[in-house]
Amino acid sequence: MMSDKKSHKFDEKIDVTYRQYILDTMAGEVSLEKELESVLGKEKAHELIRTWAENRTVASFKDYLKKIQIKIDTFDDFIKHMDEMWASKHVSHTHACTKTNETENSVTYTVTECIWTDIMKKLEATDLGKITMCDLDFVTADLYNPHISLIRKKTLMNGDEHCDFTYVWDE
Repeated sequence: MMSDKKSHKFDEKIDVTYRQYILDTMAGEVSLEKELESVLGKEKAHELIRTWAENRTVASFKDYLKKIQIKIDTFDDFIKHMDEMWASKHVSHTHACTKTNETENSVTYTVTECIWTDIMKKLEATDLGKITMCDLDFVTADLYNPHISLIRKKTLMNGDEHCDFTYVWDE
């Protein structure tokens, strides 16, 4: 049965591209981060920003894992989840990713397009993007399961031709 109750105006959807939404969101954050750099100096500001980003990510990622009720007990569980995540509507609209290698205890995903890199380049803040986004991939790997570690040698944010996410299952 359909409800006749009208949703609140704050809950209505708007037409905006992924790029514009992320640009609008990140512009304010980057502006604050650059202000911190000018007041505190780049090194101190980046230390503060890194701690803030890690704390925010750990808290929100734990909530996310709880919400989706996922349990990663084996490496196969992890690979299944990652394959679904990379193929999801949201992530497939913000990244171009392919699985490029899989063994019994490792899997590599190669990202050739990343909307976050495009936005941070536009905002002239790839150093901040590395701190607030790319570096946090290492933190989230361990949150899935302590046996999972991430090895990455290249990132688009650093100007490389791709990002290489190699996840390893260590017993």
